[in-house]
Amino acid sequence: MQEEKLSHLKNLTLLLIEDDEELLHKMQTILSIFFKEVLIAKDGNEGYDLFFNSKVDMLITDYVMPGIDGYELCKKIREKNKNIPLVIMSNYSDKEKLLNVIPLSLAQYLVKPIE
Repeated sequence: MQEEKLSHLKNLTLLLIEDDEELLHKMQTILSIFFKEVLIAKDGNEGYDLFFNSKVDMLITDYVMPGIDGYELCKKIREKNKNIPLVIMSNYSDKEKLLNVIPLSLAQYLVKPIE
């Protein structure tokens, strides 16, 4: 079952948005093992443009970043696409941020550091 799920990822394009460039490139390297393609963006504005100008099957974004933050980005994406899997990563697990994202129907909310 696990192998089946992993092999399915090999057909998908992931958009990864993270403002910490070192973390962005480390994650891109790791995720490239599992996904057909990993597109990267360094802020929410760049990620927004890439999302709407590329064929993206899944998105992982940081919560706090310059330009459009991850929450606002996911909110804008949800207005146009109700089904794409969205994952938000954050250094924060505070109640307000967690409650904010509930209406976004996220696939996951990850608290950094991610192991």
